[in-house]
Amino acid sequence: MGCLARSGENNVGRDEIKYYFDKRAENRDALFEINPILEYEQRQRQKIVLDLLAVKPGEEILDLGCGDGRDMIVFERKGARCTGVDFSEQMIREGVKRLRKAGVSKARLFVGSAQSLPFKDESFDKVSCSEIIEHIPDWEKAIREISRVVKRGGLVVITTPNKYGLYGLEKAFLKFVYRVLRRRGEHPYDEWKTPREVSEVLNLNGLKVQAKGTVCFIPGCFISYKLPKGLKRFLVKTTASIEPVLARILNRYGYTIGISAIKSPI
Repeated sequence: MGCLARSGENNVGRDEIKYYFDKRAENRDALFEINPILEYEQRQRQKIVLDLLAVKPGEEILDLGCGDGRDMIVFERKGARCTGVDFSEQMIREGVKRLRKAGVSKARLFVGSAQSLPFKDESFDKVSCSEIIEHIPDWEKAIREISRVVKRGGLVVITTPNKYGLYGLEKAFLKFVYRVLRRRGEHPYDEWKTPREVSEVLNLNGLKVQAKGTVCFIPGCFISYKLPKGLKRFLVKTTASIEPVLARILNRYGYTIGISAIKSPI
């Protein structure tokens, strides 16, 4: 998923970032299907979104950074009315095809900016913004827009990779190595967050944090991605069996942060 600012201040490598997501749109699901670890990460990410969002029939939900509509299908099947926005034109094209194939006909999909949403104030009951803010320079502006378009008393759910999680430590090490070698990583812009900084920005924008936690405790994502498929499956099966325990004892160190917040009703 890749909802980013189309225009505005500090759009670091906007065209490069857009190209990155457009290029990966068509085979995105195929990557999840052939890599058990990627599939597990997505399954855990979607689970925390659904647990925190608690979708109810008839709700108007904005999926900001909807990508190819993976989450929108689930929201619609739970009876919600969904609107998806993504920076990547190709992701939206794939989303249209995916939703049509799934028999979802009422959802709306738009190419647009997370920092300048084309909706009136207080348009949505709930907003889901999953794995997006780490790809947005000036991501605080996107949070302000989310606060603007969600109704008073409405719910916002944010997920994003955890800077201080197990994956985050490895990512920081690799970033240091790339800097020493004067090389760039594969992703043009991928700045992970901490639960605290996300919570602070939500609170500053009138969104009171209700719940937060982390999920996905497979160690060493960059190393594990290179394992043989059989070992990947074993690692996923083992991790899945103890994930609830790890979530309790290592609550702050999972790969994905999940935070829900409510806009003040006053």
